[in-house]
Amino acid sequence: MRFLLGLAAFFLLIILLEVLSNPNGIELSGEWKLVHPDGEVELVETPFYKIVNTQGTYRAVKTFSYCEGDAIMLLGVYNRGMRIYLNGILLKEIGDFESGTANIWNLSHLIRFDKKLLKDTNTLTLDMKIVYDVGIQRAPLIVKYTAVSWRNSILNFFISDIYLLAMGGGIILGVVLLVFGFSVPGDHVHFVYIATASLLSSIFLLEFVYRETTGSIDSLLLFEKATLATGLVAIAFLVLGVSKFVGTKKKFSSLIFTSNLSGVIFIFSIPNLITFKKMQIVYDLLFVISAITLAIMVFKYRKKYLIFSTTFFAATILYSVIAELTGIQGIYISGYGVLIASLGFGIALIENYRDIYKKVEIIHKKSLIDPLTGAFNRGILQEIPDFNDGVVVMIDLDNFKEINDKYGHEAGDEALVTFVKKARENLREKDIIVRYGGDEFLLILKNCDESKALDIVNRITSALENISRLKYSYGIAKIENDIYDAISLADGRMYEMKKKSQSSSLK
Repeated sequence: MRFLLGLAAFFLLIILLEVLSNPNGIELSGEWKLVHPDGEVELVETPFYKIVNTQGTYRAVKTFSYCEGDAIMLLGVYNRGMRIYLNGILLKEIGDFESGTANIWNLSHLIRFDKKLLKDTNTLTLDMKIVYDVGIQRAPLIVKYTAVSWRNSILNFFISDIYLLAMGGGIILGVVLLVFGFSVPGDHVHFVYIATASLLSSIFLLEFVYRETTGSIDSLLLFEKATLATGLVAIAFLVLGVSKFVGTKKKFSSLIFTSNLSGVIFIFSIPNLITFKKMQIVYDLLFVISAITLAIMVFKYRKKYLIFSTTFFAATILYSVIAELTGIQGIYISGYGVLIASLGFGIALIENYRDIYKKVEIIHKKSLIDPLTGAFNRGILQEIPDFNDGVVVMIDLDNFKEINDKYGHEAGDEALVTFVKKARENLREKDIIVRYGGDEFLLILKNCDESKALDIVNRITSALENISRLKYSYGIAKIENDIYDAISLADGRMYEMKKKSQSSSLK
């Protein structure tokens, strides 16, 4: 079921993004003219994408006929700085056109213009600052601004803004898991591993956040290396954490960790952005292998808490890699995969621990219950917080041994059960009855004085008179500072009553 939910969430995300990214409008698809920095003119069909060998300003030109609309929607245009012209008029400059270090590809740009600019034949020109790749994955649209602006805002939330929230969530979850892993007794190293993965994934998600500039080309190269490296290390720690959680052989997770760490070393050895991008297949392969390893571990050991996150994560990674290798016009969603994996796995661990804690709590509560009578046993005294506004009543069944000897142990057991039942019927909801010994019982009465306690004891006596052979002695003591002192005092008073009862029966 969780597997199907993971797949359903993946496909719903794809459908949602596709619906939001395809409003009504005139699609400027077909043939475009791409002018290289050296003046070479290339005819390309949208969608197109390529890694370049030369950095600089590329110009994409499209001629189109008159159509209704007052805005241009640009999504999936790969560049680091862009100037948009309509019929030679500059409409807008986006990103870092000087040094080419902006991050604007993962955003839908809606540029409004005066409808009077449109003629019978029109020319849309995109001057793009390119450092390693150029492309138009989705044909630009001529749209009506008022009809599309709200939709575009929602789309940008899902493809860019949401990552800011995700980063905050990843950091919070990482800190919580770290504190949990180091503070809770027991071996919780898997919490530390997944906490590390969550924190690192927050850094990785910076790659998907809109930036106007990253500084110089060298700064951009360092930034790209750092974010990709943290992504590889994050998924490596995720594999380690899940491996520890499910109990697989360490050699498999260690192999993934070593491979990804080797990938990080390789990344930082790359000299320039173009080579960095050309090696994309290597990074993709490491992500895919890590995702498959996670899926195998989770499904093999049937860890239900992890199935949803693993399914969604693996689906997004595979989809993104296939889209990149085949040129499918898909919105980049592997960031969602990393997000869901880190948050989902972390939350799943907490849920798993919560369930374990509940089971332990149930077992602990059962350990405090006397199996015969259903009353608490003496262990409950360790669980009661200190208080000094109540009394204790120590009760000893005087003729219990006689019942056992004369009528048998079953009759004796029945007498004990009957006593507890009738006592409970006459106690208040907040009062506690404890089987203190074989035939000794302790009543703990909060917010009660000795007079009220005597009334309660008398009610129990009356309830037992007509249905039981039981006779008992009791002692009452007020709790002053320590409950054990009060129990000792009540016990002494109970024995005084027992002696008096025995003396009177001998006369």
